[in-house]
Amino acid sequence: MVLRERKGTIDGYEWRCRTKVGENPHDVCKSFAVKDVRVNINTMVDWYMFCREVCMVAVLNESEPLGSEGKIVEIDESLFVKMKYGKGTPVNDQWVFGGVERNSNKCFLEWC
Repeated sequence: MVLRERKGTIDGYEWRCRTKVGENPHDVCKSFAVKDVRVNINTMVDWYMFCREVCMVAVLNESEPLGSEGKIVEIDESLFVKMKYGKGTPVNDQWVFGGVERNSNKCFLEWC
């Protein structure tokens, strides 16, 4: 993985996996971790899922009211859609809204 500059991110940087043309960058990161750490791929996936859940719980527990006069709050939304077998009509739609107050650690995350 490499740290690269990227416009549009809060700090102007992002971590990127180096990939060959046509490869999924997430698969490369997993295989890199499995090879370097020498653990089973299922263990690595479980660890990623655990870390994701810890982050989600932390953000939900730390959510608090944002903004006031003179404060800037950045808000974004994402629609997560699960397709049955990756095709056809979506079976589950999940909207997620999040916000971050600039120059502080205040944030919120909301599922609808």
